[in-house]
Amino acid sequence: MRPDGGPLGPIDEATGLEAIDREECLLLLSREYVGRLALVDHDRPSIFPVNYRLDGQRIVIRTAAGTKLAAAGTGRWGAFEVDFSDRMAHQGWSVVASGPVAEITNHDEISHLETLQLRPWAGGRDRWIVLIIEELSGRRLKAGHHEPR
Repeated sequence: MRPDGGPLGPIDEATGLEAIDREECLLLLSREYVGRLALVDHDRPSIFPVNYRLDGQRIVIRTAAGTKLAAAGTGRWGAFEVDFSDRMAHQGWSVVASGPVAEITNHDEISHLETLQLRPWAGGRDRWIVLIIEELSGRRLKAGHHEPR
């Protein structure tokens, strides 16, 4: 049984990794506010730490003009990852989402996004990017399933 009382997902006995179902992945995404956005910039992968909010099946990010916004060109795919780890207990979880990324410029849509109260830690973030979740997976490592030293 999970700490929240729910049933465990499939566990790989060799690794101790438990698969997290889509519903719980979305729940975990909704509870956090810092993650990493992965985009391709000039044929090279780039990873950006970002503040975000989950809006249904979309990950919403505020940014400024620059590398991230240019790399998030409409129609391109991106990936997003959020995780939690407890180094002392040797346990944690990770959720990875991927899908098309686009800048939002429609004023009505921006008005909706503003209701999410996304407040980036860095200033000057006046542009909006969304990643539409098409693929979503998660894994959890439970204490006691690590390799012997």
